[in-house]
Amino acid sequence: MKKFTKLLSACMLSMMIAVLLVGCIPANAEKAVSKMKEEGYSVEMIEKDYLPDDCEEGIIATDIEISLSNFNADNVTAYWFESKKAAKKYYEELEETSSTIKKIKGKCVYIGTADAIEDFEE
Repeated sequence: MKKFTKLLSACMLSMMIAVLLVGCIPANAEKAVSKMKEEGYSVEMIEKDYLPDDCEEGIIATDIEISLSNFNADNVTAYWFESKKAAKKYYEELEETSSTIKKIKGKCVYIGTADAIEDFEE
């Protein structure tokens, strides 16, 4: 029984550590702006007139690298909605029309390139 208890404790501890290490998205646009600027992105807040219905705030973050032999552009657009229901509705609309990577977490829907989304989620 002692071995089982030790094994169970070790498993639970490793699961808790894994949960803590998983990145999370910023809780609001202000936090996202500072986070993405730290990652080297140019970030703009989206004006209220250009936000989707039921959306409280949004950002566009872009990182462009140009050299003689290479052009690389990463971007992410994130929206924070009034409710999870509104976010899910918008996400479902995106699934039908958009071909870029899109994700939803709580009240936030974000769309962009793989590298930019990874930086946003860290």
